Amino acid sequence: MSRTTRYRIAELEVEVELPAGVDASLVLPTAEPFRIATTDQEPALRFTTMGFTEAVASLTEEPRFRSEEQNDMGRVRLYTWGDKHLIEVSYREAFCHRMVIDCTLRHATAEMQWEDPTCKESLGSLLRIAYSMAILPHAGVSIHASAIHYNGEAILFLGKSGTGKSTHARLWLRHAAGATLLNDDNPMLRVQGAKLMAYGSPWSGKGACYRNEGYPVRGIVRLSQATENRFRELHDEEAFIALLPSCSVVRHDEGMEDMSLDLLGEILERVVVAHLACRPDKEAYIACHEGLYPTVKDEL
Repeated sequence: MSRTTRYRIAELEVEVELPAGVDASLVLPTAEPFRIATTDQEPALRFTTMGFTEAVASLTEEPRFRSEEQNDMGRVRLYTWGDKHLIEVSYREAFCHRMVIDCTLRHATAEMQWEDPTCKESLGSLLRIAYSMAILPHAGVSIHASAIHYNGEAILFLGKSGTGKSTHARLWLRHAAGATLLNDDNPMLRVQGAKLMAYGSPWSGKGACYRNEGYPVRGIVRLSQATENRFRELHDEEAFIALLPSCSVVRHDEGMEDMSLDLLGEILERVVVAHLACRPDKEAYIACHEGLYPTVKDEL
């Protein structure tokens, strides 16, 4: 027995199937703001925790290791397994959760160790990874950034860990009238016609901001620490290099890599990409605001 729950993330529907005794609101609490009633629409992603053995039964070759990442979300290992992708997630070595995603990127089957005390975190991580793949055919990408909503638009701040993405976002929340946090770690971007849209998601790191909202993007700003504040708009290769490291791009899969790179090109055609060398002070906010809104001076 099982039961399904529907979510809408970045305007794409996701169907999650869990065992009957598992409450989605308890194991995926940050997804609750994105929960919707069941619809007849075909979901962009079907994510199930049932039938893992059957999902891999036809695969006879050994999984091929591709990459490993260790961060505050645990250890994540990525493999290719025939024409499928295998992901392993663990917060403790005693428990390992696995997921297979098929070549269409629309179906993910996870094997969960429900007795694991950190099972909730692992389930959320696997769903995040599956969604970051499933969004690609829909002109979307998962991006590591802090995003704010201001004046009806979204602004994203990128940078290496520790460069001050969240700090700079807080400067806008403090000094820009009406600014609110959209997502503090993992917003979604989607190209929709002539616009680039940014959306909140169920994954927001330590910022714990789970807004089911979306806004056209005003600009994407890569940050670096410096002794003085300087805003500089980037173009062509510089803009591409600034954006690429923060995007969830699977480089071992030719199809996904091609989709990702084409999408980044479309993103660069639609929004300002800039670099802000900055200190963590109000003057950094002013420099960034003037760069993105050169004709708006009154509130500064």
